[in-house]
Amino acid sequence: MIIRATLCVAVAFAASFSAADKIDKWAKDQMAARHIPGMIVGVYRHGKPVKVGTYGFADLESSVPVKRNSIFEICSITKQFTAVAVLLLVEDGKLELDSPVGKYLPDWPTQWKSVTIRHLLNHTSGINDDLYADWEKPLSEVMKLMTPTMTVPPE
Repeated sequence: MIIRATLCVAVAFAASFSAADKIDKWAKDQMAARHIPGMIVGVYRHGKPVKVGTYGFADLESSVPVKRNSIFEICSITKQFTAVAVLLLVEDGKLELDSPVGKYLPDWPTQWKSVTIRHLLNHTSGINDDLYADWEKPLSEVMKLMTPTMTVPPE
């Protein structure tokens, strides 16, 4: 019985090690093919990490390697994911594209009362995203300081 249990553990370990090797190879191949200086790859199953790997450099100039807590600039890559998530909520009847944002966010500034979900998705709200530069303050505080650059968003 002990031999069988040991064999099962060894086979499971070998299988996971093999999968981890494939992930390492994939990450390194992607970095070479796409000229990626560094990345973190996380593979999760049922909410638990199966493999977390760090590769390359977070800062090329100083040769700082990527660590698990490295922070990367992702720029605008999340816009399409946000749009899909919002449209799924619209499809489920939980949001309406032409409703004012204040319907869903009670702290929304009154001077932005005409801004709709559609305006935010289309980037036509008139709200200047460069104004939110102080990431240490709560969003509600920053929103009080911001005003749209136009009075009424375009139709």
